[in-house]
Amino acid sequence: MNYKIVVVETNLKAFVEKLRIIEPQIKSYDVYYRELKKSNCIMFENNKKEVYHLQGILNNEREE
Repeated sequence: MNYKIVVVETNLKAFVEKLRIIEPQIKSYDVYYRELKKSNCIMFENNKKEVYHLQGILNNEREE
């Protein structure tokens, strides 16, 4: 397995825009916004079966 960080951004909208350059078939910003409100870490699998782990790092409103 090849683990590496491919995108880092402090703003989710900018993060999704940068990730879309690498993975054009990702979901919309709104989908990731809603999913990251529920969970600190979500996964995305592309059609090549490569898995991306998306993690929200700073969110003072979320309690775990």
